[in-house]
Amino acid sequence: MAKNDVVMTQAFEGEEDWVTTGDPLRWLKANILLAIKYSPYKDDLREFLKTL
Repeated sequence: MAKNDVVMTQAFEGEEDWVTTGDPLRWLKANILLAIKYSPYKDDLREFLKTL
C-alpha cells in the first residue's frame, strides 16, 4: 500500500492504543475505540452500546 498510495497515521500522545483497519471488523473496532475515547459523542455511544 505505501508503495502506491498514501498511508495516514495518527499518534495520540500518552496513549498506547494501537489499532489497524485492515479489514471491516478491525476498521469497526478502531472507530468504536477512538469514538469512545476521544469523541464528543462518547457518552451517547457508550449508552447505545449498552443497549445492544
